[in-house]
Amino acid sequence: MVKKRSRTTLKRTITHWHRRLGIISALIVMLISFSGILLNHSDQLGLPAKGVKFPLLLSLYHVELPALRAFSSGEVTVSQLGESLYLGREAIDPCHGSLVGAVYIANLHYIACSETLAIYTNDRQLVERLEPAHGLPHPLDELGSSGGVLVVRATGQKFVADVDVLEWRTDITDSKVLWSQAVDPDDNLEKALRAHYRSDISWERVLLDFHAGRFLGALGPLVLDAFAVCFIILALSGSWLWFKGRKAR
Repeated sequence: MVKKRSRTTLKRTITHWHRRLGIISALIVMLISFSGILLNHSDQLGLPAKGVKFPLLLSLYHVELPALRAFSSGEVTVSQLGESLYLGREAIDPCHGSLVGAVYIANLHYIACSETLAIYTNDRQLVERLEPAHGLPHPLDELGSSGGVLVVRATGQKFVADVDVLEWRTDITDSKVLWSQAVDPDDNLEKALRAHYRSDISWERVLLDFHAGRFLGALGPLVLDAFAVCFIILALSGSWLWFKGRKAR
């Protein structure tokens, strides 16, 4: 009688844990299966080109959202977020180096990064991009204007720019220059730009790391090993319960 009661208690215990492990394992299998389906259609979904922007996910990859740097150009704000450059809320060509200034002269936006000087119209059309190969002094430190004339500072020296003939003269004094100053963009603009920002970590990489167990770093493979053990236990306990049920019948 005691032996029979002991067998009944063992069966109840195994059944109880079999159900619990089954629910947990089923959830993991569903998540892995779902990520596998997405990876099979990664190119069609454009996952390689879609960058992650969520701070929590980026923190797992030790990636921080870049600081926003901005300058005023006329009535428009020129901003840099990561390698992306924006004129107002519209993305323009990437910035090579750090954004160092922006000025508005004769209905044109002059935007200086440390290695380039770009000129844009009011409708965001690129007029010209000057680089060191065009004789541009570099690296640029500041951008300003003097009496409607463009002025740059590079390696501590000031240059008057004549972009039409690509000449850079040094006949300028401090008192004549209005240097571009960094500004704080308004909250709405900052929110819009950060919503537009995408990191170099793609959703395809996140899914691959999750699917392969690398998502949690060194702990990931151990977690997958634990679930593999759960599957083994489920297989053994399920087989035992089936055998006992068949024997009872």
